[in-house]
Amino acid sequence: MDLASDPVLERIAGTVRDGLSAAAAGPDGSATLAALADLDGFAFAASMELGGFDLGLSCGVTIAVELGRRALPDVYTGGMLVADALPEAGDEAPGADVAAAVVAGKQVVVAAGLDRATAGDAAPAEPSPGGWRLPEVLTVDDVHPDAAVCAAFRAGDGEVLLAVLPATLWRPLARPAFPWSGHAPSPAAVAPGEIASGQVIGSLGAGRPLTDPAGLLARHRVRQAGYLLGLGLGAHALAVAHAAGRRQFDRYVLDNQAVAFPLAKAKIDLEAARLLVYRAAWLADAGEPFAREAAEALAWTAEVTLRTVRTSVQAHGARGLTVAAPVHRFFEVVRAAATRLGPPGALWRESALRRLAEDHTAVAERQS
Repeated sequence: MDLASDPVLERIAGTVRDGLSAAAAGPDGSATLAALADLDGFAFAASMELGGFDLGLSCGVTIAVELGRRALPDVYTGGMLVADALPEAGDEAPGADVAAAVVAGKQVVVAAGLDRATAGDAAPAEPSPGGWRLPEVLTVDDVHPDAAVCAAFRAGDGEVLLAVLPATLWRPLARPAFPWSGHAPSPAAVAPGEIASGQVIGSLGAGRPLTDPAGLLARHRVRQAGYLLGLGLGAHALAVAHAAGRRQFDRYVLDNQAVAFPLAKAKIDLEAARLLVYRAAWLADAGEPFAREAAEALAWTAEVTLRTVRTSVQAHGARGLTVAAPVHRFFEVVRAAATRLGPPGALWRESALRRLAEDHTAVAERQS
C-alpha cells in the first residue's frame, strides 16, 4: 500500500501555501480572500459549468488544509457548499449569482446551523406564506464583513434544507474576548427571520442519519476535516520548531521525553487523520459511497486536532497562552472549528448507525 501523498496534490498544496504566505492571520479574512482569489483557488474544485476546473474534492481538501495550516479564517468551505449545491445551475436558479461570485473569488459564504440540523435537535422552521421562518438563532464564524450565509434548517416535514441568506441577517455577538489576545470567540449569529422559498438551494434529505441524497453534507464534512487537519499540522510544526530551538538546563526542550513523546504521538495521529480525510475525498471523486467515511474522518480529525493543539500549547510553556506565541491563534480557532458541524461523539454515533445499516443490507442481500 502506497501511503505517500499524491504528487499532483503536493504541487497544488505548495502553490497555495506560497500564495497564502502573505495573507495576515486574524479574524478578518479579507487578506485571505484576496490571496486565494489571486490563485483562482475557488475555481480549482468547482464544476466547469460554474467556470471552475473540476479538479475534485481532493483538491478542495488540499486548499482547506493549507488555510488551516496557518490558522487563517475559513473563507473557503462555506462557499464550496453553495457551489456543490448548484453545480449546473442556470442563471435564473436561486443562488446562482452567489455560486458564480464564489467561484470568481468575489463572495465569501459561511455555513450555519449544520450542527443542530444534522443532529436532529433543531426546532422545525414555521411555515409562512412565502416560505419558512427561522425559529432560533444560528451561530456563524465572522470571517468577512460581507459574507453571505448558507443556513441549514429543518422544515416541518423533517427535511433539512439549505438556503443562501444575505449578510444583512447576521450580526456580531457580544461575547467576552480572550483575555490574553483580545480576540472574540464565536463572534456572529443569524437572527431568526423569514426564508423565502426562492432562497432554498438544496436539500440534505431527512431521517437520522440524514439521507443526504446529493452528498452535500458529506463533501462539506470532508473539507471541514481538511481545515482541522491543517490546524493540527500547523500547531504541531510550531511546537516542534520551538522545542527544537529552545534550550533549558543545557539541553534542548525537545530532548526531554515528556515533550518529545507526546509530539511524536500527535504526529502519528495526524498522519492517520490525513489518510482518513484523503480516502474519503478519493471515494467521493471516484463516485463511490462515502457518507460514513466522511463522518468518521471528521470525528477523528476533530479529536486529534484538539489534542494536538493542546499538546502544542503545552510544549511552548506559559508563553503558549500569550499573544506573543503564534500557536495561541490555533488554540482560539480550533475551539469553534472542531464542533462547527457537530461534536465528535455525535459523528461517531452516526457512523455506528451507518455501519449497522450497511451490515443489515449485506445480510439481506446474502439471504435473498
